[in-house]
Amino acid sequence: MSDSGEIVIVDVREKDEWDAGHIAGARHIPLGSLSSATAANMPKDIPIYVYCHSGSRSAMALYVLRELGYGNVLNLGSIYGWVRLGGELVKE
Repeated sequence: MSDSGEIVIVDVREKDEWDAGHIAGARHIPLGSLSSATAANMPKDIPIYVYCHSGSRSAMALYVLRELGYGNVLNLGSIYGWVRLGGELVKE
């Protein structure tokens, strides 16, 4: 967490996966759409946590975001890890 308590959570799964359930407050940016343009509104001074279905796409997203200049990016891995730890999913 940052000193301010702010974080950004990014779901890099596809739309149908997002629609099936995601972490409340997460931003949806599918991995194939992740670019400087789609990440432009994310601050570079707070932690960014990325996740996907299994952890593979979030690992790639971590690399992409670091290449775009985001230094504080962490891979949450699988959304199922979140659920196993008692985290809830929302549908919008």
